[in-house]
Amino acid sequence: MKAKGRISKKEGNKLAQGIVLDGEMTAPANVNILSYDQRTDTSMARITLHEGRNHQVKNMFESIGHPVEKLTREKFGFLSTDGLQSGEWRFLTPYEVKQLEHMVNEN
Repeated sequence: MKAKGRISKKEGNKLAQGIVLDGEMTAPANVNILSYDQRTDTSMARITLHEGRNHQVKNMFESIGHPVEKLTREKFGFLSTDGLQSGEWRFLTPYEVKQLEHMVNEN
């Protein structure tokens, strides 16, 4: 994902440990600050979450003063975007639908 400004290691660690959003602590996340582009004043980062609140990534980065400019979801559970071009989509297989239903029913 791409966010405005230079994200410091300290800010990345804060996100990784969890922050309070809407009165509740987020679960720890894996946060990697990949690069900073001085010309555009933007940072590239990769974040791996194990929960999925509404607009969670955007809200997390907004809370540390770095609004998200571009966000790409690469994986959801066992589903990934491997083999798909930007904007492309595919139907889920019956097996994938059953797996998702099973995941929902576990919680």
